[in-house]
Amino acid sequence: MTGKLSLLIVLAAAPALAQPTVDGSLTGDTSFYGSALATQDTRTGFGDANNPDAIIAGGGSELDGVFARISGDRLYVMVTGNLEDNFNKLNVFIDSGTSAGVNQLNGAALPAGLDGFCCGGFAPPNGNNTTGTGALQRMNGLAFDSGFTADRLLIITNGGETVNPGKVDSPGTPGEAGFWAVSASWADLTDGTAGRVGGLGMQLAPGGAPRVLRDAGGAASGDYNNDGTVNAADYTLWRDSVGTTNVLQNDPTGGTIGQAQYDTWKANFGQTGAGAGTLGDYPFKPSGNPGNTADLTSAFTLTGLGQGELIDRTYALGAGGCTSDAGVDCSAREFEFALNVDPAEVGLVDPAMNNSSSHRNFNNFVDLRLGFNNSNTGGVTGSGDDFALTEIDTPADVNTGIEFSVPLSQLGTLGSEVRLAIMIGGGNHDFLSNQVLGEGGGVIRFLELMDPGTTAGNIGGLFFGASPLGSFVDLPGNQFVRVAVPGAGVAAAGVPEPSALTLLCLLGAAAGVGRLRRAVA
Repeated sequence: MTGKLSLLIVLAAAPALAQPTVDGSLTGDTSFYGSALATQDTRTGFGDANNPDAIIAGGGSELDGVFARISGDRLYVMVTGNLEDNFNKLNVFIDSGTSAGVNQLNGAALPAGLDGFCCGGFAPPNGNNTTGTGALQRMNGLAFDSGFTADRLLIITNGGETVNPGKVDSPGTPGEAGFWAVSASWADLTDGTAGRVGGLGMQLAPGGAPRVLRDAGGAASGDYNNDGTVNAADYTLWRDSVGTTNVLQNDPTGGTIGQAQYDTWKANFGQTGAGAGTLGDYPFKPSGNPGNTADLTSAFTLTGLGQGELIDRTYALGAGGCTSDAGVDCSAREFEFALNVDPAEVGLVDPAMNNSSSHRNFNNFVDLRLGFNNSNTGGVTGSGDDFALTEIDTPADVNTGIEFSVPLSQLGTLGSEVRLAIMIGGGNHDFLSNQVLGEGGGVIRFLELMDPGTTAGNIGGLFFGASPLGSFVDLPGNQFVRVAVPGAGVAAAGVPEPSALTLLCLLGAAAGVGRLRRAVA
């Protein structure tokens, strides 16, 4: 072995750059990601984001750019832009670089139930979706560029959610709670209808932070001892204070203690709030509340949850405090959303009653990490009949959006590159926007061909159905980007990376071997 070859081997095993913080922002991570793999060339037909709030896009979804890199044993992807909080979908099709996947979606030959709540909910006995449909069936007919075979599909969406709709709080039975969440679903497209699909989990605060959104107002009214919960102990404190002018904490009435304080306690029994050392519980939906997410992001770090990690059923029943799939004792009421359908509700005569608590069976079986930051107000605009970019469009300047990371082991057998086809669609998976990211661009030119004289509008349903009117093949260039798989495979295979000292020692040894061989010769 020559000294040069030894040096090449050592350099191939050199440490990768520090892994990025998965938080939905390029800040601090530009050296890791490098240049964009694709930048948007088309104004959005899904509305222009105009609100700098980290959640509320202000009426728009857009894709401005994509950055990606493989480091260690994970794929990291940063998609800049916005995803409106109305359950628009960010769809990321992943081609591992082999031919195991599908070039065109045939819903009948792919797993059903993906993102089921777009399309009727769970199948019986857990719900009343008897059509067997899901996202992949709604996207039937979608064809990719020649050579792109989708192995996996990641779907990300966000908006106001509800658990226990219409129910009233009572001891041991949680009532209705509304909140915001960003959630993710996953599908394996390489095993026909048997491919694994499922909801992976959710996050309850922007930026991948292990936090929740909470009203800054503090504890719940009626929590007279300020322990974080309106319970029997507060009744005892009220009873012992009747007729006095004692000051009860979290008493909105004040004055002489009597019937008014009792009525407050009764009305709020079971509610939790920001008592001393507790999480607090003020479920919150962002729609209609522009610009206030920063004020509502709790400083309370969720126990046992790291940056970018998802809340799923395992977390909810563990560190999240839930004691059963009935949603009892969750330390934050939103955690119930991640639970399985309550066994007491399975198999009811009326399937519409199944899962009346609106659970989602979240299970992060792929170890996805996620960061969501919707604060961009620049990038591409979205108005008028001409969707060609002008000087006011700045997609290359956007540095926030959706960032995720997934283990390479979840992508199947890897080739020399991983390919990503990225697009935004409507909430029902049967309508595509004009926001697609790929090497070729060209959505505008495709729309001109379909409707001469105009460049306005979205792809819509043109690419779907038994006889689609078009496909990504019709767009100029490749509608996907490529991520190089490390050639030596050392980092990707999970081999321990050498420290800087080890690297110096190896370089020295390589040089020594070269000198020794020259002396012997």
